Amino acid sequence: MPLRSTKDYSVGILYFILFILTIPAMNWVVMNVGTVCTADGPCLIPVWPGIMAPSGVLMAGVALVLRDGLQAKLAGRFTPSLSAQRCPHFFPNRPWSWLP
Repeated sequence: MPLRSTKDYSVGILYFILFILTIPAMNWVVMNVGTVCTADGPCLIPVWPGIMAPSGVLMAGVALVLRDGLQAKLAGRFTPSLSAQRCPHFFPNRPWSWLP
C-alpha cells in the first residue's frame, strides 16, 4: 500500500515525534559514534574512499525519511499554514520590505 493512500493521524504524530527526536539523537551521534573521533570535535565516518564526514549525516538521512513520512501523513492539515508563514511572497502587502 502506498504511503499516501490513507491519512492516519496517529502514524503522522509518531513521525512528528520521531522527527523532533532526531535533533538530540544527531547531537549525540556526532560526538560519540564514528571511526575517527577528534578531541572536542565531531566523530567522522568514511563516506567514500578518502572522504570522511561527520557521523551526524547518518541521522540526517533518518530525518529526511521521517520528514517525508510526516508530510505524507499530515500534509493536508499542516502544510498550507507552514508554507504561508515561511514564504512571505504569498502576501501582497508584506511588511518585510527588506526581503527581495
